Amino acid sequence: MNKTAIYTRVSTDKEEQKLSFKSQAEYYNKYCEEKGFEVYDIYADEGITGTKKNRKQFINMMYDAGLDTQKDEDGVLTGFKASKRKPKFNYILMKDITRFSRNTNVIDTVRALRSKKVFLIFEDMNLTTEKKDWELEFNLYLTFSQQESLDKSNKLRWAYERRKEKGIWHMSNPLFGYKYVKEKKNYIVNEEEAKWVRKAFSFYINEKWGTQTIATYFNDNGVKTRRGKDWRQDGIKRMITNEKYTGKVIIGKLRNADVTSETKTKQANNPDEWKVIENGIPAIIDNETFQKAQKILSERVYELSDGTKKGARKIKNIFHQKIKCAKCDSYYTRVKGTKIRNGVRIPEYNYYCMNRRTFGKKSCDMRGVSHKVLIRELQRMIDTGIINNLILKTSGEGNDGLENNLFEDILKQIEKERCESQSKIDELQREIDIIAAKIDTLYENFLSGEVNEKIKSITMKKIETLGTDQEQLEIQKLNYSFSVLDEKERNVKEYYESMKELTRRKTYTVENLIEWIDRIEVNEGKKLCFYFSFPSMYKLQLNNFSTEEHSLVTTRFDVTY
Repeated sequence: MNKTAIYTRVSTDKEEQKLSFKSQAEYYNKYCEEKGFEVYDIYADEGITGTKKNRKQFINMMYDAGLDTQKDEDGVLTGFKASKRKPKFNYILMKDITRFSRNTNVIDTVRALRSKKVFLIFEDMNLTTEKKDWELEFNLYLTFSQQESLDKSNKLRWAYERRKEKGIWHMSNPLFGYKYVKEKKNYIVNEEEAKWVRKAFSFYINEKWGTQTIATYFNDNGVKTRRGKDWRQDGIKRMITNEKYTGKVIIGKLRNADVTSETKTKQANNPDEWKVIENGIPAIIDNETFQKAQKILSERVYELSDGTKKGARKIKNIFHQKIKCAKCDSYYTRVKGTKIRNGVRIPEYNYYCMNRRTFGKKSCDMRGVSHKVLIRELQRMIDTGIINNLILKTSGEGNDGLENNLFEDILKQIEKERCESQSKIDELQREIDIIAAKIDTLYENFLSGEVNEKIKSITMKKIETLGTDQEQLEIQKLNYSFSVLDEKERNVKEYYESMKELTRRKTYTVENLIEWIDRIEVNEGKKLCFYFSFPSMYKLQLNNFSTEEHSLVTTRFDVTY
């Protein structure tokens, strides 16, 4: 008997959720019994729309199906890929296609499932991906469901615009300093929190405190954010820039980047599109205080973006995101100070653990390091010949011919690719021909007969998508052309010659070393660990022909300052 997973959604209301899950479990158990399926498990996410990717049970189901998640560099889920695990079931049953993930890699996800011999069954449409010609029909239904989602989103946006015109608004989470009275459907001041809002503005305007200092003060006094977290610098900044604290409410200031966007990214609307409601909520501070804070903020932002005060020498943060705390793994941030020498104020820069700067010594007690110390140690490495030895060991003759052997290996790899290029081009051409045939079929079956305009519109969109896929395959063919491989070979040879030239140099600059620094770790006992990533064929090979971690090609050097 074929094992089947059930995927569904249930109400977010707790009591209704129990009833909904129970009724759906009974229904699908009976359904599978009639169809001759054995229910492996029911995966149920709370009532969320099909445009959301953050579905815990859906992801768990994909894992049990033998797929692993794919994420971008920001850790955002982008799709799924086949793993080496054996799937725990053969089929996934869901009500309709809207239950399935609507992301740009949905077709790749279905293909990955098919590679694991796991097939989708959509009950309402009597559609299964087990069919050989599943993809065309699947795409048509998917396009149709996406159009429905867009229609719904546009209706919601239209409703939002009507509410904006009437001045109707609400805060999904009441602002710090306010609370919502459900019975009266309005917002009132939460005096316990409001006093801290007033203190923040007073400290910022009258005491000239920075946002980080205010955040630290709040945390030291046990004041928590609305979510029960410690305050951070950006949270205080959002507080002093929020006009709602003056009682003014602006509707339509931001909008979603896209009606079906799966992120919370917002875009600013033109001020002409704003709906401003004066005295929309009770004021905690007056407008004069708010404007003073904005003036100070604009002056400070100008100063920071300039690097220093007007007329002073600009200093770029050359160690940005290069210094890390060995204790808590946080980056070090640069802090500007001044020293008075012979009556003249001289700027001075030090680097401190961001965790300690944000939350104080209770989070991390690692000490800071000055800009001068870092430059001094780098210059000492140059003056004593340490850098010359490290480069020779990593990139030159000190590695017993390893670099030369790697160079030859890379050239052999390129030659192998050159030999395989024609077969790759032929394979891509076959895929192009298949797409061309699908396009011809669509024109013949859907556009030539008597069909309604909606089906024609959906079909034309599918043809456009197939056309885009066809263009992408043509572009891929270029990657296997001999001209591309010839250019790669030239680049490898030039890189090898520049690397050898580097080993023959006698002197280097501090700027050279900073460019080669992979990271600097600050340890206890005034110890610094410099990790350099020098040019090497090993590094080039990893970047082009392997998924190994970049840290494998770093060279470590420790100093005590």
